[in-house]
Amino acid sequence: MDRNAEYVEKMQGKMKMWDAEVDALSAESGKLGLEARTAYEARIAELRVSRDHANVALQELRVATVAASKNLYSGVELAWDTMSKALAKVCADSRKQ
Repeated sequence: MDRNAEYVEKMQGKMKMWDAEVDALSAESGKLGLEARTAYEARIAELRVSRDHANVALQELRVATVAASKNLYSGVELAWDTMSKALAKVCADSRKQ
């Protein structure tokens, strides 16, 4: 397995973990009052958009040639960093409620 394939496999594993965390957060929204739930669900929707952007970047990397993939790593890392920070913030905020 080449470096690119290993990286994509690793990131797909992270994607599955993030999906599970977002699904768990979504399930928790049912415990909130209407106003809080509406705001919380909007943030979860934003997380899903960030996740979709990260997934697009990952899929571009997956199909890229080895030479082209070097240029795509920074885009993937930026997308993952954005998703990770957003998820951490929502998780932290959910613990406060």
